Amino acid sequence: RPLKVVYVIDDLGLGGAQRQLVLLVTALPRTRFDVEVITLSANKAAYASAIREAGIPLTMIPHAGTWSWGTFFRVWSRMRRVRPDIVHTWLFTADLYGRLSAWLTRVPVIMSAVRSVEPWKARHYVAVDRLLRHVTDAFTVNARVVGDILTAREHVAPEKIRVIYNGVDLEKFKLNGKEEGGRKKEEGPSLPSS
Repeated sequence: RPLKVVYVIDDLGLGGAQRQLVLLVTALPRTRFDVEVITLSANKAAYASAIREAGIPLTMIPHAGTWSWGTFFRVWSRMRRVRPDIVHTWLFTADLYGRLSAWLTRVPVIMSAVRSVEPWKARHYVAVDRLLRHVTDAFTVNARVVGDILTAREHVAPEKIRVIYNGVDLEKFKLNGKEEGGRKKEEGPSLPSS
C-alpha cells in the first residue's frame, strides 16, 4: 500500500515554503504516497486551490495567537483518524502542533522542514525546538547553513539532517510552453505567483 504522509504547515499564503510544499505534494507519485495536508490557517490560503485541484485532501484548522488547546486537539484528532506513516511539519507553529500530535499518536516517522536560519527566533521557541528534537526522526533543510544552525542552536544531531535544495520546475523555462519535438507540455495544477 502507498505510504500515508501528512504534511502540516502554518498557512498556505504566498510564501516560499508554501510554494515548495505545494510543488512537492503535487509531484509525489500517488502509487507510492497517499498524501494529505493540514494547514493552521483558514485565512492565508492562496495555495489551497492548487492542493485541492490535485485531489489532495486538505484540512484547514484556524489558529491565531499563542498556544491553543483547541488547535492542538483538532490536529491530534486528525492524526488519530488518518494514522499516517510519516508526518512532515513545515514552519514553527506547524512544527509545534504537528510534531507533538504525531508523537502522541505514535506516528512511526516524524520529520521537520526548516526553511531558513531564523535569526529572529526567540529563546522560548528555541527551547521548544530543543525539546521536540528528541521526538523528530529527521530534519529537511534547503541549505547546508540551515543545518549547521540547527546543530549549533537547537543541538540537532548532524546525522538527523538531510539537505534537499529547493526544486525548480524547468518546464516553465521552455519557449512557448513546448517540449522538444513540438509536443505541448501537460499542465499541472496552477500555482499563484509568489
